[in-house]
Formats: sequence, structure tokens, C-alpha cells
Amino acid sequence: MTKVLFVAAKKAAITDDEFAVYWQQVHAPLVSVLPGLRRHVINIGNSAASSTAAACDGVGELWFESEAAWKQALASPEGRAVLADSPNFCAPSSGWCEVEESEAFTAA
Repeated sequence: MTKVLFVAAKKAAITDDEFAVYWQQVHAPLVSVLPGLRRHVINIGNSAASSTAAACDGVGELWFESEAAWKQALASPEGRAVLADSPNFCAPSSGWCEVEESEAFTAA
């Protein structure tokens, strides 16, 4: 399984609420039709609850069966639509990385 994390910083011209609504209601439906996508999770940051400056405004998680499936999805028309839409709510400093999940703790 390949997991991709999208670390999102909102555009300066929009509010936290506008960012969250756009991501959930406009961008997420574009992501949901990526070929080969197994799971999609959006984690919206809560800057009001933090005592320090947030490193980002949210993190998206995308799961694919393999790295090849991820790359095929990104190169597809649906993938190009997702990439084209990101600047509508995200700052240029946003980006993604492929990760390998390693469980560090499991509660008994």
C-alpha cells in the first residue's frame, strides 16, 4: 500500500472556514474519483486550539495499492484536474510526500 500525505497551507486571501469548506465540498469530490484511490481522509487544522503557530492548515491522506497506481492516478485526467484545482484554495508552499506507515504504538 502506498500512502500519500498532502500538507496544505491555505491561500492568504481566504479564511479558515472558506479553506475548510472548499477542501471538503469542492476539492474532495475531485480527489474521490482518482483512479485506483483506496481511501481519502481530510484532516483540517484547528488553529484556535493551538498555542503555537501551526505548521500547516491541514493534511490530506490518500491510499493507493502501489506507487505505480499513485503515479497513474496523478497522470490521469482526474489527477490533472486535482492538480489544477489545488491553487484555488492552497498556497504554493503546499505539497505532498509518499510515506511508509510504521506503527509506533498500539494501546492495549
